[in-house]
Amino acid sequence: GGVCFGGLCLGLVGMGGLAVCLVFATGGVAVGALAVGGLAIGYVALGGGALGVYALGSDASSLRELSEMARDPYIPKWLGELIHHVADSAR
Repeated sequence: GGVCFGGLCLGLVGMGGLAVCLVFATGGVAVGALAVGGLAIGYVALGGGALGVYALGSDASSLRELSEMARDPYIPKWLGELIHHVADSAR
């Protein structure tokens, strides 16, 4: 829905255990343009584990860091290629 609350949220704006929203998501796992939560994935991500173009958190990864991680010789080649593809397509 437009604005949603609950265990599983799918919509524009939401707060829940798992929130997947287009604009703003907050919750245990939050995915959205602006994501705030325990695990936050979005363009701007804030949380314990944050992944985004702009990320802030105790375990944060920005796309720039992901691009460099893709070249790490200790991760599997297929995972490095996937990370590199995701980082490039989001730019």
